[in-house]
Amino acid sequence: MGLRRYRERRELTDWFDRLLHALHQSEDTAANLTYIGLCMGFCCLAPEDGALTVNELVNRANMAQKSIKGEAGSGCAFFTESLRRQNLQEAALEAEGKQALRLGQFQPYFQPKFDIQGGERLSGAEVLCRWIHPERGVIPPCEFIPAFEKSGLIVQLDRYMFRQACQWYRRHLDGGGRPLNLAVNVSRAGLLREDFVDYYAKTKEEFSLPDGQLELEVTESLALGGETLFLQLVQQLHQRGFVCSLDDFGSGYSSLNLLKNLPIDVLKLDILFFHKSVDKNRERIVVRNIIQMARELHIRVIAEGVESMDSVAFLREAGCDTVQGFVFAKPMPLADFERRLEGEG
Repeated sequence: MGLRRYRERRELTDWFDRLLHALHQSEDTAANLTYIGLCMGFCCLAPEDGALTVNELVNRANMAQKSIKGEAGSGCAFFTESLRRQNLQEAALEAEGKQALRLGQFQPYFQPKFDIQGGERLSGAEVLCRWIHPERGVIPPCEFIPAFEKSGLIVQLDRYMFRQACQWYRRHLDGGGRPLNLAVNVSRAGLLREDFVDYYAKTKEEFSLPDGQLELEVTESLALGGETLFLQLVQQLHQRGFVCSLDDFGSGYSSLNLLKNLPIDVLKLDILFFHKSVDKNRERIVVRNIIQMARELHIRVIAEGVESMDSVAFLREAGCDTVQGFVFAKPMPLADFERRLEGEG
């Protein structure tokens, strides 16, 4: 912790830039390179803030630092009143989320997946989380997941949803239901826990679920930059009977190294991302070649975000295995999904 006098905010950002430059020069000239991770937050103290204690200043600087934690590259963050309000809202949401977990307000919603190479038969589902609030109704994940990721509560939520999925799948099989592919999402915080593989494997074994049916989805942004760790985790998960998929491929800075180096089983293409292109013909050339490349690597392809039968026809012709999207079904409560399964026979 340090205190630095300044007249204008620009003095602080210039000082920060000079510090970064000096660190990079040291890295470039050192014989034995040593890389240092450095996090700093700035709390600007105006004359009217003179009554603040040192602890209050440190808390404000921590808020600033956390606001850009996890972002690529280096940057400065300053405490603002809006940042304080945001932190208070996130703290309240976290407290409410902990209570919601205890009360069972988080419910699994199922989005069906369909085998378009086999007569559009329902082949499985992705298990999604919805917060069923007693007063506000259904709260979508985009409203609470970012806050839970910051606080670490996302790990508890991940594991709660996985257990819910396993419990249902056991009931489904015991009732004579046919085997299905059931996919659940894994967060960065959950992936980095030391007991990650053991927890998921032991839960799967607790419910005596068959190998090759439970799929763990990790977004490509989690795999980028941590290929060695991700490779080890995928290998361990394979040994414990899990299927591993790379989600949202195409929505970010997709790396072909991920396909080349990681022994993933499933590649999920974000078709909505490709629809943003201005040239539909070029878009389809890219999608078709990604599918062909994945097939040659013995990776199954799921297209998500599919909204039209025209897209389904193209994807079928291109060799895509499975489709997930509003064209066939939206995410639905468990009871609706079970009725959909019964209707398929």
